[in-house]
Amino acid sequence: MKNLIKQFVKEFDANYEDSTRPATKYAKTYALNSILDQLHYVIQTKHKDASKHHADAEEMISTSAGDTWEEIKSGKVMLVMGKVGETIGAKHFDEYAFENKLILQANNTQEANMHQEVMNFFKDVFKQSTGEDYVPKDIRKSTVLSRQSTSQTVLNQFVTQATKKVA
Repeated sequence: MKNLIKQFVKEFDANYEDSTRPATKYAKTYALNSILDQLHYVIQTKHKDASKHHADAEEMISTSAGDTWEEIKSGKVMLVMGKVGETIGAKHFDEYAFENKLILQANNTQEANMHQEVMNFFKDVFKQSTGEDYVPKDIRKSTVLSRQSTSQTVLNQFVTQATKKVA
């Protein structure tokens, strides 16, 4: 794996290194950040999908059709259903739907793990190629926004002090 990373970094650097253009470091960083950001998004989406399927399966398990058929017929127990036909024990319960949710959850988790391995590879490439650690887009964005608000606050204080001196 190390040789593959070194080879990939070498090819990547060869395509983006140009001594006549000073902005090539930005282009290289931008390209790698874009790849990693997309992988990060896909991994998060897969984990969200897996947790949604898990919640749906939990809802099917926790929704009760009552202890006995006599209690249900007598009206003492109300059928609590999240979605019609998905309650375990209900008249139209579909076991396939329940098993399908568990399978989808497992598939999404497995896909997220595969994407995570690819992301770890590109993180190593990013580190060796740029000398920096990868920071996810949402963290980069929040850092920039906090710097902008701090800069705006300093600028407002300066303007306030300047107007006081003039007046």
